[in-house]
Amino acid sequence: RVFGFFADGAFLSAFLREIVQTNEIGRAACLLPGFLDIARRTDLPLHTLEIGASGGLLSLWDRFRYRYEGDGDTLDWRQRATRDAAPHLLARLTGARPDLTGSVQVAAREASDIAPVDLRQRADRRRIEAYIWPDQPERQARFATAADLLGQSNLSVEKADAADWVATRLATPREGRASVLFHSTMWQYMPSATQARLAETIEQAGARATTSAPLAWLRFEPPDPTKLHELRLTLWPGGEEERLAVCHPHGREMKWLKSG
Repeated sequence: RVFGFFADGAFLSAFLREIVQTNEIGRAACLLPGFLDIARRTDLPLHTLEIGASGGLLSLWDRFRYRYEGDGDTLDWRQRATRDAAPHLLARLTGARPDLTGSVQVAAREASDIAPVDLRQRADRRRIEAYIWPDQPERQARFATAADLLGQSNLSVEKADAADWVATRLATPREGRASVLFHSTMWQYMPSATQARLAETIEQAGARATTSAPLAWLRFEPPDPTKLHELRLTLWPGGEEERLAVCHPHGREMKWLKSG
């Protein structure tokens, strides 16, 4: 055996067949202002539905601590987070200033992935840790804290095709709740046929939405693989698409575009 781990050909062969998943929680720093915008505009509890969720860490976004540092000012947000038990996310902020006022209630959270990982299992947790670059200890620390937080929750990630799962979850509007379908850095990896089915399903569900049972589609994705990620929001009734921000893929920087 040479270097032990590296000489284990069977292990390496199996590892390399797995889908690469980073479950980077830093992206929550760009998603947060979108969630808060939805909560303010609907004045309803949120029912979040994450696709491409990996281990589900981003579904716990309301339990993190956030700080945005701009030129000469800072913005902070924390709700359920305690000082020691929650990940601390820091982002450089340019452009306009997002509105981080108000609280938000997450009434329910569901998540799915085509190949989910169970971060309560040591092997799955170590596999995701292996995808974090070794020269970024802050990301490693954030992941560890978030994974511990997940272990204390009742969230589980369902194994499912995204288009099938969304069709089932959005079949009936949720009265008294705002349904929020969200995803990050996963759309480009789906087959074009799945993308088309998803978009059609979401549009049809949006047509059924009402002011007492609205639907939001929040996504953090690059417009194409060569460009920075964008945060976009479509909210029904109405269905107008808004480009809210341009962000670093890991959430380290955010240029907020929406004013007012």
